[in-house]
Amino acid sequence: MDTGLIRTARGTWEAGVAGSRDGRVRLGASERGARAALVRAVVEVVAACGYEAAGVDAICGRAGVAPEVFAELFAGKQECFIAAACVFVDALIAEVGAAVRHAEDWESGTRAALSAALLYLAEHPAEARAFFAEGLSAGREALAVRDLAMHAFCDFIDMLQARARDALPSGLVSEAAVGGLYGILATRIRNGETGSLPDLASSLAYFLLAPVVGRPRARRELSAATR
Repeated sequence: MDTGLIRTARGTWEAGVAGSRDGRVRLGASERGARAALVRAVVEVVAACGYEAAGVDAICGRAGVAPEVFAELFAGKQECFIAAACVFVDALIAEVGAAVRHAEDWESGTRAALSAALLYLAEHPAEARAFFAEGLSAGREALAVRDLAMHAFCDFIDMLQARARDALPSGLVSEAAVGGLYGILATRIRNGETGSLPDLASSLAYFLLAPVVGRPRARRELSAATR
């Protein structure tokens, strides 16, 4: 499958978050290592105790980085959390893109993309909890990053759907689909069901396919995929 669609989704994401990345100074190797450790640590601490309870001292302790170094790299906990969110979305888009490259058509591409995303979340439960269950507590800037990510996935779905033969008019289908998927996943993750997210792949694929190609064809596609 042509992967121009994933480049467009990534372009939407990267253009939007360019201002959120730390481009103020060129970091040396030790600073890059400390920054990476802090980005990993903020995910682990937020997932364990919640965003509000996560303190800079706890993040630094988990990372093995002095608070003074943290202050040189980030303006505060929120900026560190947003940096971690950017890393997470980059990785998620990369996983989806890799899955789509092997798809033969748009229907199989939709299923592959969804399955890859669900598997990635299941394999990274701390990230899933930090960003889906706790992200709303991280302020307006963090919500803006989430919205940019959702717009990128809307672009992805729009381009998949545009390739559907005899598709029904989509309108706001992609926006509704991404919003609905986000709500479903956030609820499951908050309830501690992250590990079972891949089990939802068939039902959620139907949810994405049916508004575009109609329910009968969506059922046929899913039946063929599960045989």
